[in-house]
Amino acid sequence: PAPPPPDPHASPDDKDRPTTAGTCVGPPSRAAQKRVQGEAMCCYTPPSYFITRVRAKHDAFRACYNAALQRRPDLRGRIAARFVLEEDGTVTRACDAGSDLDDPEMLACVLRVFTTLTFDPYVIGDPCPAVTVNYPLAFSPEP
Repeated sequence: PAPPPPDPHASPDDKDRPTTAGTCVGPPSRAAQKRVQGEAMCCYTPPSYFITRVRAKHDAFRACYNAALQRRPDLRGRIAARFVLEEDGTVTRACDAGSDLDDPEMLACVLRVFTTLTFDPYVIGDPCPAVTVNYPLAFSPEP
């Protein structure tokens, strides 16, 4: 797959940070097995829907980060997760979509939290294709 596009908000120093794109937690998505033929205009879901669900897991994401801070007190960076919603509203697989936070244990923990998200069920097919979400999270030590 092609690398993710550059972050327009990244500082010049960010370009030299390593990424771990391609790391995944969970089995391949069932929805990835299905393809919709042709083009369809439908199923727009506003970003606020996903933001609300992800923010509800704030404490779990923070627990991943707090554990990582015990290993590396100066740890900071961004984790970008990509996940596909299944028809039943579950997330069975979350993958790294170009993170720069250099802690594989924390990355795996955060991706596992993404697999605990649940959304409203929907039908993949005519007219709606599978929903893939890219979601970035930024982490920095509290002052």
